[in-house]
Amino acid sequence: PTQQRTICLLLAASLVAANMLDVTEENYDTITAGKNVFIMFYEPGSESCKRILPDFEKMAIDFKDHDVVLIGQVDCASETVFCEDFDIKLYPTFYFGDPSAPEVYDGERDYESMINFAEENLTQELCSVNNIDVCSPEQKKVIDEFKQKSPKELDDMADEIERQAKLDEDAFEKAVQELQDQYKNLVDDYNDKIEKLNQQTHYRLLKSVTLLKESLQEQGKTFEEL
Repeated sequence: PTQQRTICLLLAASLVAANMLDVTEENYDTITAGKNVFIMFYEPGSESCKRILPDFEKMAIDFKDHDVVLIGQVDCASETVFCEDFDIKLYPTFYFGDPSAPEVYDGERDYESMINFAEENLTQELCSVNNIDVCSPEQKKVIDEFKQKSPKELDDMADEIERQAKLDEDAFEKAVQELQDQYKNLVDDYNDKIEKLNQQTHYRLLKSVTLLKESLQEQGKTFEEL
């Protein structure tokens, strides 16, 4: 059985390799030029990756040879430095969009969700430094302004945006935790009140007597006859 399972996994890996582009640090710039990407960073031994792989492969087949969209995969077992550059900590992790500045995809990971997302967000050419022609006048102006800044100024701007995003994330998580704590307190309070009410009113005894009385009435009997 173990040998058969190994053979099946190897066959599955071969099929995926045949239908999906293997993205590496060496070929990244070349194969993604002029494309919008949807890339899965995976670890071959990950059970989560194995579960998601068939749906991702199906999407890759749908977009095979597409003019704009590129679906690919990065094997983090062999492309360790490349995956570190993308700050990959969980498997699988998905990136999408402009290959020069891709974003983390955090949507649902079933086929329908991913294909709908790709069709809505990736099938049109995106404005980027490498694709100025499709940019709006406002976007072109922003790009020109950024080009005038030094690398340090750009890094400082990015750091400030990331700092603010982290503050917003922390505030969100704190608010969620407070809501969870509030919900737990409400549930505990409700359960305590119901339990006290049951004890004070002898509700369980009341229900048991009521049910027994109804059963006796159906039989034409009384309590005295028990």
